[in-house]
Amino acid sequence: MNDGSVPHPGSLALSRKEDFKAFAESPRRSRPDLLTRKQLKSLPTQARADYDRQRRQWHANIGPVKTPQLTELHEDLWDIV
Repeated sequence: MNDGSVPHPGSLALSRKEDFKAFAESPRRSRPDLLTRKQLKSLPTQARADYDRQRRQWHANIGPVKTPQLTELHEDLWDIV
């Protein structure tokens, strides 16, 4: 990591400060484009596999859902802080 390269997020050990820093400072994930069924069928095999992997990663890391309970919790935390 000393060479300035960015490690793959899947290989980080978040218990190490260097890896946590790399994780925290990494760019936000970008949502894959939404494709129609026709567009999906026209993708070459490797491109379709790449697209499917990107979609799986996107949905696996969706983050917290802002429910009314979460909003209320955040308001309470801001009052405390």
